[in-house]
Amino acid sequence: MKPRMIALLAGLFILAPFGSVFALDAPHNASETIGCGSCHIAHNSLGSNLTGQATNPAICKSCHNITGTASRWPFQDGDQAVPGVSGRSHRWSGVMPAVSNPSNQYGLRATANLTSSAMKVRLNGSGSVVVCSVCHDEHSELNAPWDPFILASRVADSGTATAGSTTTLVDTTKSWTVNRWTNAFVRITDGPHPGTNANIGAARRVISNTANTLTVSPAFNADIEASDTYYMTSNRHFMRSANSANEMCKDCHYYRVQTDVTVYTGEMLSHPVGLAMASAKKPARFFNIPAEPEQAGFAVQAGTRGELNGGADTNLTNNLVLGLSGEIQCLTCHTMHYADSNSLTIDAP
Repeated sequence: MKPRMIALLAGLFILAPFGSVFALDAPHNASETIGCGSCHIAHNSLGSNLTGQATNPAICKSCHNITGTASRWPFQDGDQAVPGVSGRSHRWSGVMPAVSNPSNQYGLRATANLTSSAMKVRLNGSGSVVVCSVCHDEHSELNAPWDPFILASRVADSGTATAGSTTTLVDTTKSWTVNRWTNAFVRITDGPHPGTNANIGAARRVISNTANTLTVSPAFNADIEASDTYYMTSNRHFMRSANSANEMCKDCHYYRVQTDVTVYTGEMLSHPVGLAMASAKKPARFFNIPAEPEQAGFAVQAGTRGELNGGADTNLTNNLVLGLSGEIQCLTCHTMHYADSNSLTIDAP
């Protein structure tokens, strides 16, 4: 084998820890949308993971700002929460406690005691600072998010194509607002010829849309066929670990979810988590079924909760979303980012 080839192969093995995280899902995937070079620099990089910025939050904010590529989801340092005072987002500069202690202000436990090995590895690498990549896997979205409070501007969609080409997907059953999906992504999930359909699993950036046609770039691998199924991915989360039952929240904020533990006052100082509303610690204090607000006469909520508006009023965020068994979860009331209150709850207190 030639010396140059040997050196190349050796380099690949040395870089294996980085190469093992090749991006799989749009928009953080090299082949379809944002290239590796948007975040990484092979030589003279500023960050320890060959990144163009020295810190993990800085590299995220280089796109996630009001003028950046991810301007639809901007973050700035002033968005970080100071509970009860200001902010609208979970902190990306907070530090996990050195020792697990039930008296921790936010119910946190030490990194060493976490259940999620994925989060623990990242916390160990960041000095126990809860940076963006502790909770998010920027390269792949393998874990479904909880996502109960999808605002109107971020609602995803799905359907079945009626026609198309390598650069268009037509669905005549739709009546989208023009350019509603610009910079979102469309992913093909199935089709009439699954064994030979080269588009299944592919995601492409939407560069424009009419009432029933998406135009994408780069082109799909083959023409879109009638009966190809798809979904829109404008509201990606890229969760590091499973969070469909708020596992990530409860792993770190461990002492906030110990529902059978009382404190020095003899009372619980945190809302019950993981219990059905009808069997909460003090059931007389709760409605068994969430009710609409006063302007709706406190009628029982109707409709699909969390998807736009579930009842008669026009507030898009006030419908409580319970777990699959009707249980109260952390994100029934709270959200990690883009909260409209200074305590990271969905509605301002």
